[in-house]
Amino acid sequence: MEAVYLETTFISYLVALPARDLIVAAHQQITRDAETLTEAIMDSGAFPDKAVRDAAHIAVAAVHGIQYLLTWNCKHLANAQISKRVRKVCDERGYDTPLICTPEELLEETTDEG
Repeated sequence: MEAVYLETTFISYLVALPARDLIVAAHQQITRDAETLTEAIMDSGAFPDKAVRDAAHIAVAAVHGIQYLLTWNCKHLANAQISKRVRKVCDERGYDTPLICTPEELLEETTDEG
């Protein structure tokens, strides 16, 4: 199973002044792209204001091309109606929306009864 660990340099790139080093500058831009996508998701009304962190999780995963976002948060994240609205925002901005599901859903075995 694939996993993602987000450590503190991600936040450092977000708040730092623009770098002269091209690689660092690119990392900063990707991080800011996630911030912009978070704002777009929030502006769509898909999430209440108090759930901005949930929108940020989706934005980070989408901007970085992560295929799956695993969560136990079924109120805002693993929610089919919200996911549909978020997918539209991501599509409009050229990002693939990660598949948002619970660990159970991802690990569920399929049975072939045919």
